[in-house]
Amino acid sequence: MTVTLGEPLLTAPRVSIKDPVDNHCYTVKEVFPDAPAGSTFSSVGNHATTPINAYEGDACSGAPTATSPMGYGMFLGGAPIRSIKILSGP
Repeated sequence: MTVTLGEPLLTAPRVSIKDPVDNHCYTVKEVFPDAPAGSTFSSVGNHATTPINAYEGDACSGAPTATSPMGYGMFLGGAPIRSIKILSGP
């Protein structure tokens, strides 16, 4: 999974989360500890077979941003994403 902090620019900080943990909620501050308060992921890309959900709320709260979990090869951008959850593997 790849996440980008802030504005979707080529210079924006980008991180690949290797071996993501099932049912774990990743927040902006966990992935980017030095990010300013109120920061969001500008995009999330799923490069794993395990589906993920993205949330506007902190700590994976509220309804997921997308209507269905993001599968392999899917990308989500343009929404203020504050947390992402790795769902159980197949």
